[in-house]
Amino acid sequence: MIIKPYSSMHFYERDGSFAKGAGLGEARKRGLFPSVTTISGIIRLPAIDAWRNNLLLNVAWDELIRCVGLRDPDEIEWKKTVTDEWRRGQSKASGLGTDVHGSIEDFLRDGRRPNPHGTDLILSTIDQIEAWMEENVVKIDGIEDSFAHPMGFGGRTDLHGTWGVRQRPFTLDWKTQGKPIDDISFWDDWPVQLSANAAGQGKLDGDLISAAISTVEPYGVTFREPWGDNLYWFGRFNNRFDVWKDEKKFDPLDWSPA
Repeated sequence: MIIKPYSSMHFYERDGSFAKGAGLGEARKRGLFPSVTTISGIIRLPAIDAWRNNLLLNVAWDELIRCVGLRDPDEIEWKKTVTDEWRRGQSKASGLGTDVHGSIEDFLRDGRRPNPHGTDLILSTIDQIEAWMEENVVKIDGIEDSFAHPMGFGGRTDLHGTWGVRQRPFTLDWKTQGKPIDDISFWDDWPVQLSANAAGQGKLDGDLISAAISTVEPYGVTFREPWGDNLYWFGRFNNRFDVWKDEKKFDPLDWSPA
């Protein structure tokens, strides 16, 4: 028996709204647009793969130790248990990222600060983001805005607006990493996705900014501002989209109502 890995895809309606729960089959029927992250998922990312593999090995080791004392453990059941625990570990990391994103969104929308008895991570993150925003951001145009680009992809942009002394357009993504702030890495995959989000908001001629948030003490936020060479990054995204359309045998722009 083969234990199949979990995979997820996200799609957007042609008007830019999120198509909740839709998969590839539904997208083909309705001409939905794949999300930026779904398209990027067609490319193997070494850093993400390494994290997932290490998580799987750690879970497998823990389960092996637990099973040593059991009589005749079932192989298939053991594999399924390891896989389920592995998925739960990934989901926990994803959930933490979602909580951080949600707290940032609440703060940026209406100034709501986390409960003072909340986690040190979120409290520290909001304080540092507030200081950076006051120093750099001139105007916010949108927070968590979704879009459908005429090229056939959709997405959601964390933050976009105007920034800096030259008052240039910007598009920003929040990213969480389970590393101390001094060990934070900025991956080339980030501006690829950022460029697509910027294009979706009509800001491809602006600046691409990544904000990396450490989820381990000492907590902190560090910014890459800007990445530069937007057309290069967007070209890389278009290459991925071509591969995605070829692999999935689906081009949203070739779709027509039945």
